[in-house]
Amino acid sequence: MPTDICHKSILVVAHPDDEILWFSSILADVDHVILCYLGELVNPAFGEQRRQILVDYPLQHKMSCLELVSLGLSRPQNFRNPNFSQYGIDFTDDQGVEETFKQHYRENYRLLRNQLAEMLSGYQTVFTHNPWGEYGHEEHVQVYRVIQELQKEMGFNLLFSNYCSDRTVHLTSNLVDACMVESRATDRVIAQKVLEVYQQTNTWTWYDNWIWPEQETFFRESPVGSGSVSAGALLPVNMIVMPTMPTQPASSDSRLRRVKKFLGV
Repeated sequence: MPTDICHKSILVVAHPDDEILWFSSILADVDHVILCYLGELVNPAFGEQRRQILVDYPLQHKMSCLELVSLGLSRPQNFRNPNFSQYGIDFTDDQGVEETFKQHYRENYRLLRNQLAEMLSGYQTVFTHNPWGEYGHEEHVQVYRVIQELQKEMGFNLLFSNYCSDRTVHLTSNLVDACMVESRATDRVIAQKVLEVYQQTNTWTWYDNWIWPEQETFFRESPVGSGSVSAGALLPVNMIVMPTMPTQPASSDSRLRRVKKFLGV
């Protein structure tokens, strides 16, 4: 593998703003960026707001959007024992998720797999979300699962992020079976430029006081790597401390509105 981890590379993220939250250190250097989801089932209008991002984005020349429709659910549950599946994460009966949402989630897996199989052809390295979905987002996990399956067929290097939260840190044991590739300084200049676009279009879905860490580390999935990390290695993670989230409401408020209401911002 070349020293430059961005050689012949592509970044695939679930939602607009994921690319800058978890991958700012490579955003300017990868050859292409794919955003998977645009709209939301619970708030269809949010997709049209996000569409403006694609017009004003500083790196729009290398951006693509599959325009799939996400669920738009807040995942408030304790993430101690998630039920991982082929599709990402199985929703349990006590979560109150309607069957139509579950079916939509499974259908999105099929759509992602079909479209990404064609779009990832020719790339040596694919960057994406980690197996636990950073802070436990079911669509981050779904994107990872799709790319993990495609890696088995296509043979590219799969690199994932080192972000986790206090709800998912126990799941980072997955790193034992991976190879640490490289730590890179976050690009706060491009991060700020992209953040301003999201704020201007009212589509920023994360904390308003977010401060990027100094570095991000990427881990390579072991099946195409050179083996797992060595015993005694120190594995860096960027851990986010998150409040306990309220149960998913029945209203059709956007995820952004619900989170801001809960946080009092």
